[in-house]
Parts: sequence; C-alpha cells; structure tokens
Amino acid sequence: MKNIIEKICERTYSNGVRFDGRIPTNSTDAYGRFDLGGGGWTDGFYIGMVYLAYALTKHKKFLEIADKYQPYFRLRAENNPDWCRQNNILPLDHDTGFIFKLSQVYRYKLIGDTEARTLALKAADILASRFNSVGRFIRAWDTWSWDTDPQFIEDKKGKMIIDSMMNIALLFWAYEETGNKQYYDIAASHTDTVAKYVVRPDGSTFHQYNFDPLTGEPKKGVTGQGYSDDSCWSRGQAWAVYGFTEAYEYTKNTAHLDTAEKIAHYFISHLMPYGLPLWDFACTNQTFRPIDASAAAIALSGLITLNKHRPSDIIESGITKLKNGLLTHCNALSIENWESVLLHACIGSAYQKGNECTLIVPYTDCPIIYADYYFLEALMKLENCFNL
Repeated sequence: MKNIIEKICERTYSNGVRFDGRIPTNSTDAYGRFDLGGGGWTDGFYIGMVYLAYALTKHKKFLEIADKYQPYFRLRAENNPDWCRQNNILPLDHDTGFIFKLSQVYRYKLIGDTEARTLALKAADILASRFNSVGRFIRAWDTWSWDTDPQFIEDKKGKMIIDSMMNIALLFWAYEETGNKQYYDIAASHTDTVAKYVVRPDGSTFHQYNFDPLTGEPKKGVTGQGYSDDSCWSRGQAWAVYGFTEAYEYTKNTAHLDTAEKIAHYFISHLMPYGLPLWDFACTNQTFRPIDASAAAIALSGLITLNKHRPSDIIESGITKLKNGLLTHCNALSIENWESVLLHACIGSAYQKGNECTLIVPYTDCPIIYADYYFLEALMKLENCFNL
C-alpha cells in the first residue's frame, strides 16, 4: 500500500508542474490530461492532494506547488460577484467547505499560515450565512446563469442536498478555532435536519430535499444526479457515510454514528459482486450500468473512520471490497503520461427514470479529481498516516 501512495504522490507532483497554479475542474480529456480552469465546487481537491502529499513526505516541493494557488484562494474567499462573473467563477455556496477545508484549513494545520486561517474563517462565515433558521438547514445553491427551469429556480430557495454533509466540518472547525458557538449550532442543527428528512428508514438517502423557504415546512425528496426521486444515488450515499461519521467526531453525538452505520450497511449490501457501487443502486438499464469510482473512494474513506468508532465485520468487509475493487478495476497508475489516479467514475446522472434509453454519457465512466483525492486519503488512513 505504501508503494501505491508514493506513486500517487509522484503523480500529484508531476501534475502540479504542468498545472502551474491552474486548477483541474472535473475530468480529463481522451489523453488523460485534466481540463484546467477551476471556478467551481471542485477547486479544493487537487490542492488537497498536494497538502496530503506534503503531510506525508514533508518535501518542500509540494509546498512550492501549493504556494502558487494562494493568490486564487485569496480572491475566492472575497466572493466578489463582479470578479466571479468576469472570471466565470461560481460564487460560493454550500460547497464552500469542500474548497476551503482542503486548501486553507489544511494549510493552516500543516504550516501555521495565519492568513490561511483567516481565509477559512471568511469561508465559514459565508457558509453559515446560508442557514435557513426556520427550516434549520443550510441552503444548497443559488440561481445559476444557465438555469432555465422556473420550478428548479424556485425550488432552490428551499433546497438542501446530501453533499452538504461534507461541508459542515468547516463550521465545526471554525467553532473549535474561535469558540463562536453559532458555527457549532448551525452545523449540528443542519445535521439533525438531514438525518430526519434525507435519510430514509432503510438507510438509503435522497439526493435533494425541498422545503418551503419561508415557513421551513418539509416538501419532498427528489434527485438530480440519481436514477429517480425514490432511488439511491451512490455518491450521495457515500457523502452521507462520511459526513455523519465526521459529524460524530466533532460532536460525540452517538445518534450521528448510528445514522452513519445504518447508511453504511445499505451501501455495502448493494455493492456489485466485484466490490464496487453502480452510479445509482437502482439503475435498470442492463446493458449500461456504469460504476462510480468516486462513490467507492469516498465511502472507503468514510468506512475506515467509521470502523474506528463502530468496528464490525460488516464494515470491515465493505472496506476490503471497496479497496480491492478500486485497485483491481479502476487503478490508472500504470498508464504512462496519464494524470488521474482512478478510472470509471460518474460526474452526474447516466440516465433517469422514464428515459432509460436516453443516455447522458459525456461525463459517465470517466476519471474525476475528487475520486483521486478521497482514494489517497483512504489509503493514508489505512496506513495510519492521515492526521488532518
């Protein structure tokens, strides 16, 4: 396992030389080179890999790469709407934690950079400002320039999504740094709301949940990236395993650990025989059933942490299946001049209920940067060398 981690770190460095301060967006071209530009919710994942590599090796060459990104994150934390519009940057929303935990919180923890702490706290304030106090949830998205569906635009005013469970760690960290309990209360309240409405009795999850933004009244669970409103999108399920486990680590509320365990059991019981999850556990097209390596990597990292607090044979089996499945079927480290670590992930929906024969394939079965980040994180956890 150490040899694989070393290879990932080497690839992370060589990628950084080409990127030269530019941020990989989601996926790669046909030649395995990441598209560069950034400006979205994935801005933190490559730099997160750089900081993991530095935490492991203490080689200054990784810090030299990381330093090139600080001017961008300074501007990103300002969240100036004019700058965002002029540079095709998505203004910060509920995914702020992804961006600033993996970049600025890590930087502060590793090298004590006080400016990074300030930027992370600015980001935490932006995230906290999205809290709907009547519904007790953090609002997911704002209106995007490309939105055309009036109902979707209206629903966004009261929408939360399962991905949010990966972002509230920024608020818990901000509470620990400042002692300002508002950060903690918002994160804890949001966690309780997700548990109540997004997690189903069988342990599966909705992708999104809509509320009345004025009264906080719950409306219904829906999907955007899954097969149907009542199916289970595997990456969302993985976010939930990881997120509720992380919430427990900050709060010591065993209800969060119970929730994580129930979600984990559902995830593990629905893996394919070769140890990997389909993009959606209910996808029905028998000739096109893509797996999602990102869901596998996220769940693997979450399960490793969950197993520390709630060890069981079921969780252990899930860890083994996912690790072996990723190494056997998705490993891209042997491909020369290739930039991603993993293959076979899905960015969004492959198809949806009622349109099973209308396949949405441009971002299906492709490498994605967050799959790589969580795989490296998981392997470091298995080697007991992850301490961020």
